[in-house]
Amino acid sequence: MLQFRIDWEDEPRIRDPLLRASWARLEILASLGDRQLCLTDCVGERSHSLRRGIYGSVFPVAEWVVENWWSLLNESLRVDRFRGARLLAKHDAFRPWVQRHSLLAARSGFALPDLSVYRDGSRVVVRCLPDPSESESPYPVRFVRDVELRLRCAEVEAGLQGLVEAVIDRVRELAPSEPGTQELIANWEALRESSRTEPGLCAAAAAIGLDPYDEEELTGELVDVLEGAFDSLVPSLRWDLAESTTRETLPIDLAWVLEAGSELGAPRGQAIAPGPPDEAGAISAHRAGYERARTLIARVGLPPVDDLEGFVQARCGWSASAEPPPPRDGVPARINALIGPDASGRPRLVPSAASSPPESVRFLLARALFFAPTAEAPPPHRLLTRASAWSQRASRAFAAELLAPAAELARRVSGKVAYEEAAELAREFRVSAMVIEHQLENHGIAQVVDL
Repeated sequence: MLQFRIDWEDEPRIRDPLLRASWARLEILASLGDRQLCLTDCVGERSHSLRRGIYGSVFPVAEWVVENWWSLLNESLRVDRFRGARLLAKHDAFRPWVQRHSLLAARSGFALPDLSVYRDGSRVVVRCLPDPSESESPYPVRFVRDVELRLRCAEVEAGLQGLVEAVIDRVRELAPSEPGTQELIANWEALRESSRTEPGLCAAAAAIGLDPYDEEELTGELVDVLEGAFDSLVPSLRWDLAESTTRETLPIDLAWVLEAGSELGAPRGQAIAPGPPDEAGAISAHRAGYERARTLIARVGLPPVDDLEGFVQARCGWSASAEPPPPRDGVPARINALIGPDASGRPRLVPSAASSPPESVRFLLARALFFAPTAEAPPPHRLLTRASAWSQRASRAFAAELLAPAAELARRVSGKVAYEEAAELAREFRVSAMVIEHQLENHGIAQVVDL
């Protein structure tokens, strides 16, 4: 649950009518099960005492929530390792994402924590990081909470809605004639109407990184695509594609997905098996990937290093991988492969590239097993992409653990490992050196250093 606890205060020294009307003591609370945390825990710079709430005007926060509503609930991460909005904002390419997802963008001169909200699989992540203790800050408090919570979408939506409606009620009462009041009310009513009439379009646009209400971003041509060929895809493919594509690459990416679907070999008109429910839950992507890989190894054994394709077919029931479809409109830059059922209902992989290094081919096939480890259940239609969404991160962790298990690496090395030794391990397990380095460091086995 996400909750904004607002205690309205009178502050006659504030000149702006809207800021004065919405002056309050604010606590931001998040809970998961019996665990409740105050995300606005902070230390006073002068008193050095711990406080739970902050004082300021809440109107800018409500404005920011309404402006970025669809992004907060539908757009995933753009990086695999998120270390806070402050660091991410230093990169020009990610600054727009930060504006859409970080509460820091709603400060308007008031103190707010480094708190980001974004979609991750079936959940919405609320990530809060502490302020740097050594930095000079113009604000009278330093936020101290460091936590990542994976909450149900409906719970986050309810919390955000409660904040917006509380602010609207307040300014409608105390500053009804202000243009900002009327604009916020109108925007909120338009948003609620869109939630009833075109939620799929707005969610898809936001997942791609577009503003559903900006006609320069979501053009009429894009609307036709999203409501046409894009909407014809099964939901799992729509999400995977939206999380990996951009406004510029959508036509090429969508054309490839449609063409790759025909390469699966399933007859047209065949009933499409729905994808399995998203199992993200409260588990991190890496943990889910590692656990699922170990379960598969315990069931079918450790894959051989010389013939993963044969192992996948013999032990997991997969069909042989299809040939990449011809690049009619271009090859997608961020889509690696499509998986789905073939004519017999068995899982099949359709790669996007005709030729890749053997290590990359092995890793891609291993990633595919995350979504369909065996042929016992109808395989889902999914994309393997370079996106940082939950399922893609989990599939990469799964592949790393399947091909280079942490337990096997721990038997060989510990402490500090030279890059040359990591490269030798990569050759032994037939994966890239980066996979070995990540496995060693992520599992706390060894640190890869220059020796």
